[in-house]
Amino acid sequence: MDNELRVKDNLVIEIYLEEIALGNKDSLMKLYNLTRTSVFGFAFSILQNVSDSEDVTQDVYVNIYKYASMYNRMNKPMAWILRITRNLCLEHIRKDKKHSHSSLEDIDKVISVNDSHYDKLFVKTMLEELNDVEKQIITLVAIEGYKFHEIASLLDMKLSSVLSKYHRAVKRIRSKYKEAYDE
Repeated sequence: MDNELRVKDNLVIEIYLEEIALGNKDSLMKLYNLTRTSVFGFAFSILQNVSDSEDVTQDVYVNIYKYASMYNRMNKPMAWILRITRNLCLEHIRKDKKHSHSSLEDIDKVISVNDSHYDKLFVKTMLEELNDVEKQIITLVAIEGYKFHEIASLLDMKLSSVLSKYHRAVKRIRSKYKEAYDE
C-alpha cells in the first residue's frame, strides 16, 4: 500500500474515532465503510470461516463504538482496530472449541467471480498450507501493506520471527503457484 495513502487513511480514521467517541454514529458508518474489508480479511485469516469472520467483524465495530474514547492518538488507528479484531477472534476460538474451517464454497463467496484462478489458488494455499500465524502475517503484508516491525508489534512477536515465518510462507505459496503454472 502506498505510504502516503496509509498516512492519509490513518488521519481520517483518527478523526472518525474522535467523532465516534463523541457518539457520532455517522462516523462509525464511515469508518466501517473505509475499514471493513481489512477487518474482515484479517478476521478470516485467523478464523478461516466466513460466517464467524462476519460475526467478529460486526463485533469489532460494536467495540469501537463502545471504546473509541479509549483510543490513544499516539497509536496507529488501524493497528488498534486490528488488535481489537485479533482479540475478538481469539476470544471466539476459545468460546467455540468446534472451530471449523471454511470449505472451498465459502472461499468462492469471499472471492468475487472476477478474481482470477490464481487469486483463488492463493487463498486456497493460505488455508491449506500455512499455519495460523503465517496466514495473519501474509494478510497483513500482502493485503494491508503493513511493515514487518508493525506486524511484530501487532502480533506480539519478535521481528526476526515475523520475518522468518513470512519468508517460509512465501516460499510455500510460490511453490504452489509454480505447480499451477506447470500444469
